[in-house]
Amino acid sequence: MQCKARLITSGNRIVSGRQPEHTHSGNVATAMARKAVGEKKTKMNDMNATSSSSQASVAATLDNDVLMALPKRKTVARTLQRTRLKATTAAAGGTPLPAVPSDLQFAIPSRLQARCGLSAPPHNFTTPCFSEPLGCPGVEINW
Repeated sequence: MQCKARLITSGNRIVSGRQPEHTHSGNVATAMARKAVGEKKTKMNDMNATSSSSQASVAATLDNDVLMALPKRKTVARTLQRTRLKATTAAAGGTPLPAVPSDLQFAIPSRLQARCGLSAPPHNFTTPCFSEPLGCPGVEINW
């Protein structure tokens, strides 16, 4: 037996509403689980955290019935990773990572220079330094 209650909206305005009695009870735990997944997405993007840490931080505050209504952990992790990829792609102007270099003379994007410890492009990586990997001073490899 389907529920006959209906509400038709246009934007924020209610256009029509049939208000017969509902033939079912609402499932608060499912609604709270959907809200929790949204909170995990927000927390992961705000804190720049991994999917596992954002899941753990939100799950610590949930009730047991909401935890049981959550989707499988792998499903939520995949959703969070897809959300992070979309956010990083949007922040990078539509490309998640720079194109693969075709020669040894290339410019490192400014958003990645801080990670590499470099100051100004272009950089020449034709001469590798085996005592300092990736040009990191103070790091030595003992052969």
